[in-house]
Amino acid sequence: MHTINQALAFIKPHVVNKRAVVTLIEDVLDEAGIALVARRTWSAAEMRASRVVDRHYAAHARTGTCLDPVRLPVDEAGRREFATVFDRKWEEAVASGRVVSGLVAQEQLGLSADELNTRWATYRARKIAGGIYVAHFTDENLYVLNGFYPSIRELFTAEGASLQVLLLEFEPEQLPWRRFRDEVIGLTNPAAADEESIRGLLHDRQKKLGITVSYRENVIHASASAFEALGEKALWLPELPLSREPLWQALEGSGLTFERLQSWREENPLVTLEGRTATLLDLLENLDTAPTAAALRQLATLP
Repeated sequence: MHTINQALAFIKPHVVNKRAVVTLIEDVLDEAGIALVARRTWSAAEMRASRVVDRHYAAHARTGTCLDPVRLPVDEAGRREFATVFDRKWEEAVASGRVVSGLVAQEQLGLSADELNTRWATYRARKIAGGIYVAHFTDENLYVLNGFYPSIRELFTAEGASLQVLLLEFEPEQLPWRRFRDEVIGLTNPAAADEESIRGLLHDRQKKLGITVSYRENVIHASASAFEALGEKALWLPELPLSREPLWQALEGSGLTFERLQSWREENPLVTLEGRTATLLDLLENLDTAPTAAALRQLATLP
């Protein structure tokens, strides 16, 4: 059965009203043979009311806003990594109250979201689990979790902000998902992106266009896999019927419910498939629709 790739992308708030930027994005997509099949604009008020930003960023948001770090899914490997990097046991640091989310750190330190992000960027954050990054604020002796996230949320929800959602389709035979992300969208860090990609082109032209293009403000988001696209479309384009979603069609008869798939996306569990153990989102990253469906069918049979 032929399966097409269908990704969700959105143009971020700081550039969405720049006509030259939007035109460049549309031109690059068109030249790559990518069809733009739906479009929707979200206002800051809509995003605040629906909490769609926190739901989109899922594990990153849960960590960056959590009030009780004990509840976070840090497995034994993550605890070992924390102990190795910071020379302190995770359990002891949590029990002492020195482990706090970005949101809690912002309140305790009396910083704006941007000020916290600036502080966060001065330390070397380490990943200890899926969606969980830790930086040690040495002056306050705080282990801050996802200190970048409050500023990310604010970019979308500040008064007057908006973003434009794009639904994209492309043939996996002509454009595999990995090439879509690397060559069309560009690496997360625009300074290192392919110079012909959207992020690379806009990084080079940022002064001419009067915009900022950086790791945090990297212009455009695009689904990392067919699996992430399924969940993101349900969030950002809920009016689209699930029955027309390519991955959902490919999963017909698998016994998987949409609710189960959503919980997997939000929880990002550690799983083993074909001898490889990693978080689910990492295992499925850059996979086209058909191999994603095959992996999920296999996962559905596991105890």
